[in-house]
Amino acid sequence: MSITSDLRNRPLGSRSRKAENLAASGMSRRNILPLPVQSRQLSAKERSLLTLEKTSFAIALSLVASALGVYAWSVYIPRLWSQEYQKLETLQRYERHLTAMSESLKNQLAQQAERPEMGLTNLHPAQVIFLSPTSVPSLSQPQKNTVAENKPIIGKTPLAY
Repeated sequence: MSITSDLRNRPLGSRSRKAENLAASGMSRRNILPLPVQSRQLSAKERSLLTLEKTSFAIALSLVASALGVYAWSVYIPRLWSQEYQKLETLQRYERHLTAMSESLKNQLAQQAERPEMGLTNLHPAQVIFLSPTSVPSLSQPQKNTVAENKPIIGKTPLAY
């Protein structure tokens, strides 16, 4: 069998075929020289095209980022706001129900208190007890007030709702 017939039976691009081609032509690896690396300067047109490519890539990237931002602003955020608003309405409805139930209980207790079998009496001015004010300590003597030091300061507005 000859080398040429063997070469025809092998698939293209196989390593053994390349080696056989080199052997058939009489060339060896010693005779193959690498190509010299040419460092050439880019022309002004090529440099401007590279700059244009980098700039267009940056612009495309910023457009994609802004498109995602617009999507978030116009679709995602209103959807979240709508869900949270529905939760708020549900909580307000529960608050109204609780307020109504609380007032109903107060009314029921007031009606029970008015019944004579409960044993409660109306308040008369003769039954009122008045307490005399206690003496106020003078400010000239500093006193140790450990309770006030550990007591948290609570403002007029609530801390949470």
